[in-house]
Amino acid sequence: MVDFDVLTTVKLRTAQERCEALLQTLRSYEARVLPSPATRSVVAAINVAVESLRAKLLGFSSNPDLPFLTASEIEAKIHKQSQFLPYFHYFLGLIEPSDVDVVRAELAAPLRRITKDLFGGTADLIVVSSFALNYSITEISGYLRKILESLDCHALQELPDKVFLASIPCVEYDQALLHCILAHELGHPVYQNSDIETGILAFITIDKAFLRSLFSSRARSTPKHEKQQTEFPYEQILYESKIADEVSKAIPSWIQELCADLFGLLIFGPAYLLSLIHFSSSFLLLESASASHPPSRLRLKLLFKLLRRRFTEQGFSPSTREFLAEWEQIASIPINVENDVARIAFHSIQDETVLNRLLDVVEQVNLATGKYDQIKYDNDVKALGPMINALIPPVEVLADDGTGLELSSTVGLMNAGWEVYLSGLTEFKKNLPEREALSEFKVALRYNKFLLKSLELIEVRRSWEEANDLIDRENPSVGI
Repeated sequence: MVDFDVLTTVKLRTAQERCEALLQTLRSYEARVLPSPATRSVVAAINVAVESLRAKLLGFSSNPDLPFLTASEIEAKIHKQSQFLPYFHYFLGLIEPSDVDVVRAELAAPLRRITKDLFGGTADLIVVSSFALNYSITEISGYLRKILESLDCHALQELPDKVFLASIPCVEYDQALLHCILAHELGHPVYQNSDIETGILAFITIDKAFLRSLFSSRARSTPKHEKQQTEFPYEQILYESKIADEVSKAIPSWIQELCADLFGLLIFGPAYLLSLIHFSSSFLLLESASASHPPSRLRLKLLFKLLRRRFTEQGFSPSTREFLAEWEQIASIPINVENDVARIAFHSIQDETVLNRLLDVVEQVNLATGKYDQIKYDNDVKALGPMINALIPPVEVLADDGTGLELSSTVGLMNAGWEVYLSGLTEFKKNLPEREALSEFKVALRYNKFLLKSLELIEVRRSWEEANDLIDRENPSVGI
């Protein structure tokens, strides 16, 4: 027979050891430099939860109900608490690559501000780096909050209402211009919170006739010796049912990706489109599609439709205008996806009426940050571009009314930054202090570092103003 007393003793002791190890790791975060306070909030919440779990395990043997329970019931009661241990490791693994050694603080601070502006002051963002050549965003506070509630601990007040975890490629963590792609990632929670999915999916239907034509084409290409002679079309019914089910799952995913693109353009302006082209064209086929992502060419086509709605061709410099015109032509080439699921999903979405309605719905969504438009773009490029070329961090610019200075914005700096980049960095390179010849890649690297430093100085100046305003409100007689 199995000695369940031994099982219980070992299970309790080892679970307590896991708690002690977690607490030791959590204490190590006290000495680390973290760009986002949200990381400390998550660490503090996990710490309270692990302490609570450890206390429950230590007090388990004094439970008065134990003599009346079977060995299996005792094991189940221990497991009800200890089952959360892997989740704590999982959350620590998520936030581990978030300190200043792998994530530029100059980037994290302005992205946190944009997140707070979009989702409210109690939202926050943790930026982490990964070796994956990909950008992603996940809202983690909801999952963590459920675990804390299951443990009946009082760590909920440690967490902001929403904590987003954004991942960037660690190999290119200092590429300021490429990181404009994070506008797409922020577009996902905007889409999820906007309640527009049901309305969009209502005007998208699967063309059953097209589905049957695909099956007929597939059947004609099947060798005669492989065909089964049956009166009832079992194979066709199974095919149509299976494909229709997969397409009905793919279309909502495609729609969310397309809408996240559109929100990215509304939030970050042309800088998002330019970063998407420069990032994805290096390793993705324009017509490749999956169950979760539509073809890149379709994404670009829709983005250019929105760009033309909100920005004029004359509003761009000649070099940017030429670059965009070339890529708009590339995006307009007819799309030919390969697998049946992608072909049917594409056939259901690609109609101009559907795409235009998609644009209409997205444009009607209110964004707390406002929407980046032609006027802002013109002002930012005109004011910030010359300063960037002269290697002067464009922290402040002359106000529109000419009466004083106002702070530059993160989005404005990125759009002006792309304009200068697409001009070939000729003027910027002339003003670099280095006398030795620099490769094109090294010039671009210096350029991105300059933009990161500019972002840092803008954020420092903004924080200084906010601190001064706070002091003025609390004690009008004192100022910084």
